[in-house]
Amino acid sequence: MGESIKNFLHGFGGVLNIAPHNNYFDMIPKHSPQEILARDFQRVGDDIRSAMKVIDAETKQTETNS
Repeated sequence: MGESIKNFLHGFGGVLNIAPHNNYFDMIPKHSPQEILARDFQRVGDDIRSAMKVIDAETKQTETNS
């Protein structure tokens, strides 16, 4: 059986599971919404800083080649 079919059947079975054996409350983050949002902002800021460094390096390289 193909991997995608297995994944589909596993997901479909989860929808039909009336009394799941998993405790889904364990999967919910234990942090406050403010902490989660602050972490997201930190990650986005880190990504923007990384992108700015790449652009800066590319700009400097282009200027030296001209």
